[in-house]
Amino acid sequence: MSLWEHRYLGQERFPDALSALEIEHFFTLGEDELAAVRRRRRVLNRLALALQIGFLKMTGGTLNSVEIVPAGVLEHLGRQLGCTPPRIASIRALYRRQRTLFDHQAAALLALGRREPSEHAERGLVAHLRREAAAVFDNAELMACARSWLVDHDYLLLRERELRRLVGAARRHQEQALFKVIAAIAGPDRETWLPRLLAPIEEGGISRLEWLGAVPSGRGPTSLEAQIDKVAFLKELGADRLVFSDLPFAGLQHFARRMMTRKAAALARLKDPHCTIEIACFLRLQLLQLTDASLTLLDHRIAARWREARERVAAVQASRLHRFHRLLGDLASRTDDEALGASELRSRLRDLIAPFAAEHRTTRVAQVRQELGHKSSELARLLKTVQAVELTIPAGHAVAVAFATLDSLAAAPNALPTTAPQPFGSSWQNLIDQPDRAAALGCFRAATVMALKRAAKRFDYGRSQLFPSRRRGQADPRASVAALARPVYSRAQSARRPGTLSSTPGSRPDGGACGPGRGGPSRRCRRRGRRTAAAATQAGTTRCAGRARPTGTDARRG
Repeated sequence: MSLWEHRYLGQERFPDALSALEIEHFFTLGEDELAAVRRRRRVLNRLALALQIGFLKMTGGTLNSVEIVPAGVLEHLGRQLGCTPPRIASIRALYRRQRTLFDHQAAALLALGRREPSEHAERGLVAHLRREAAAVFDNAELMACARSWLVDHDYLLLRERELRRLVGAARRHQEQALFKVIAAIAGPDRETWLPRLLAPIEEGGISRLEWLGAVPSGRGPTSLEAQIDKVAFLKELGADRLVFSDLPFAGLQHFARRMMTRKAAALARLKDPHCTIEIACFLRLQLLQLTDASLTLLDHRIAARWREARERVAAVQASRLHRFHRLLGDLASRTDDEALGASELRSRLRDLIAPFAAEHRTTRVAQVRQELGHKSSELARLLKTVQAVELTIPAGHAVAVAFATLDSLAAAPNALPTTAPQPFGSSWQNLIDQPDRAAALGCFRAATVMALKRAAKRFDYGRSQLFPSRRRGQADPRASVAALARPVYSRAQSARRPGTLSSTPGSRPDGGACGPGRGGPSRRCRRRGRRTAAAATQAGTTRCAGRARPTGTDARRG
């Protein structure tokens, strides 16, 4: 049976609204079923048996409800049997004797090849429920899986009480297996989890449990350091070792949610295995969330540093424009001086243009990078905070090489050696190779920060590669959980996602003129997008049902 055919399994009466398609599917009789029905002598008995067969197909159980049968079902069965059905009918009206009801129910089971579940069938159902319980954590959904298994194996549905008993037994089996895994990983340290979580941070202050659930107050460096302190506390409890290979992420959320909805007094009364399972999953999920939140705050801090550097460069442009105005005046005065010879004029023009030679060779992005490197002490603090997270980075990655270089500068922390490796490519080459080695160290730190931002944001060589132990079904604290701490981007928004490669004019991977960290293009890029849309409208494109459709001349060309 397909999924939509399982919709009404387990119901004891007719649904409130049956569509014509559902009535035709469930209550259309096959040849063998029609032959079994026509063996009955009375017309009402034929109609009643056909009703039992169709209801058994639809719900997996026999019809015992005394409510009114839908008129559409009676009319559909009457057309198949060639009789005029009553407009209003119920089980009580169709069956004068209870014995006839039981005979029709047995005949419906025989016509469809259904049988009562045996002990062997129950063992198979238990094994199926144990397998499903490892991935399904809603008891109602697990009961639906049990009904589907029984119907797919041509068994009559068990009673609801019996199904709940089997589902509860499968759930307890899965929890016991998970408890043994947690006990083997954590050992006796798990007994200290609850006291340390309920202990106050200070005398009369909030507990560690409330502290872990507090959201950051802002995006500043203090909030980032507070998030990293929480990650360090969870690692002290051993949350980084709680890797459950057989527990999907939905199960981690399920058990952690139960822990988060309990009061502190109720937590103290919890017994094993529920106490250990819920606390372990809570610690694991909190570690994932806080690690991802720390990386998100780190991204915001780097974007803020780049934005401030860009604003400082923009402020310098006014004075630079004034210098160019003076240069134009000096050039005009020199060219109007008739007493100057050709060689002397060329010499004076070279002297006027010489101070602007360096600016001619420097791009806007290079100026922002150099200005970013001027805040070397702030970048050093930011990188020190990042290294406290203990990220797992491949050995050949540029960030790993840069961190190793910065760690080796303990003897000379204010200057970058000329022999230091430069893993950032040609874009940072001139800034790192400059004669001022203190300024070169600042640019090296700026390059490290931007490389870290790109690696954490890009999909192709981003967090999935920086933290290789992360898997879809296996939660790992060194990876980020995008569904927990990041918005879900639609296909139309993916081109404007901060830090990703985009075809938007003026966008750059290192967060250039299109506003890094703000989640969208700059004002200039938006104006370009509006002009492009206006030009497309004038060219004859219309929008229909979410897709662009050419009309007029464009349609004839196509």
